[in-house]
Amino acid sequence: MDNEKTIAIIGNGFDLAHGYETRYKNFVENTKSKALDIFRCFCDENSIVEWYDFEKNIEALTIKYFFASMDDSEDYSANRRELSALTGAFNEIHSLLEEYLKNEIARKPLKKQTVIEKYLSPHTLSINFNYTPTVEHYTDNVLYIHGSIKEHDIILGYDYRDEPCLIGYEEMRWSKQLCREALEFRRCLKNEYNFKSNDEEFCRYNDGFIAYQSASNSNRGLDPDTEPKQYLPEYEFINKYLGSKKFNIMDRIKDKSIETAVIIGHGIKADKELLKTIFTNLTSLKKIVIFSRKNESPGRYEEKEEFFKQFCNNIVPEQYGTF
Repeated sequence: MDNEKTIAIIGNGFDLAHGYETRYKNFVENTKSKALDIFRCFCDENSIVEWYDFEKNIEALTIKYFFASMDDSEDYSANRRELSALTGAFNEIHSLLEEYLKNEIARKPLKKQTVIEKYLSPHTLSINFNYTPTVEHYTDNVLYIHGSIKEHDIILGYDYRDEPCLIGYEEMRWSKQLCREALEFRRCLKNEYNFKSNDEEFCRYNDGFIAYQSASNSNRGLDPDTEPKQYLPEYEFINKYLGSKKFNIMDRIKDKSIETAVIIGHGIKADKELLKTIFTNLTSLKKIVIFSRKNESPGRYEEKEEFFKQFCNNIVPEQYGTF
């Protein structure tokens, strides 16, 4: 296999296949926190089985609070207090998850699998949806889509929804699209300007970017001639950054003649819109290899196969160990 022409999509199943306990239930069973208890109080506990369900809950809850805020029969102040509590708890869970994963990865050394080495080499571009660096044991060409524990910066949220008219930023701030934009901006501050995450200037620019996102996505809309330019001192810096399109994932793949895509451990449900964007740009694709575990239900594999067939008809099944 020519690994220069291979791209890998890495999901949580990759960590599980290497013996790390990174399921949602592993996290909650080993994490005691008021923030986690608060979040689960808002949810139907039985509705959360996987990480996908966990993130779907923040989508469902935020849209519920938006529609309730538009209902004159509802207590608006109570609605905003509950939304604020939900947002605070969900934000705190980011730090809790980062700490849990850091300890879990340190728990045992990784043993590489021959069947995975067949497809991954140091030249393979890996698009990593995990926060952990386990795939770096196979390749050092890794793009962390949703942040990483090495960066001390991870994002959680919902993939995509049709946002209703008049929705405010607070109800849509956990959109992964907005979260990825903010993550990329923070990376720019660190990598291009050498700011540390606890620097006063870093915090000022980061807060400014959130204010920019909030104004741009408010139900009032954005008048570029008056706001946020009028109220946001960091406007010119942010506007210049947005024009540069730093860390754009498509810039990493557009000049490559990718012929093989390898799907290892990604369940696709949580990131379908982003995956569609990525694979639509893989115009030279000739083969898609889909890994599944030996005891995985046929339905899960068939769901992935059906999704990826729209980009390439040559689907090759592959298996790794039981977990």
